[in-house]
Amino acid sequence: ICHPLHYTTVMSHKVCVFLVSGSWIFSSLHSLLYTLLISRLSFCNSSEIPYLFCDVYPLLDISCSDTRLIKILALTEGMVDILGPFALIVISYACIFHTAMKVPMAGCQR
Repeated sequence: ICHPLHYTTVMSHKVCVFLVSGSWIFSSLHSLLYTLLISRLSFCNSSEIPYLFCDVYPLLDISCSDTRLIKILALTEGMVDILGPFALIVISYACIFHTAMKVPMAGCQR
């Protein structure tokens, strides 16, 4: 939007592959981190988690190990997962607004 008619030069095949592979790598590392941290926990008794989707927090609740570090990591990473894209969206809209303000208006000529 900030550079009209430049989409084909900005979004090349290399940039597209970089964005897709970056998303896959980031989400795989995210899942691997939680898998490794949860695999090190010990569980005292056999408990069933009454959910269809196995989330991190119910597993941490039934663990006998110290889970403070994992809870802090999950909270911090959750905030980064929310605030990171939000900040990028705000920056993107600021760039669009800045570009729109530079366009001369046809009805304002004196």
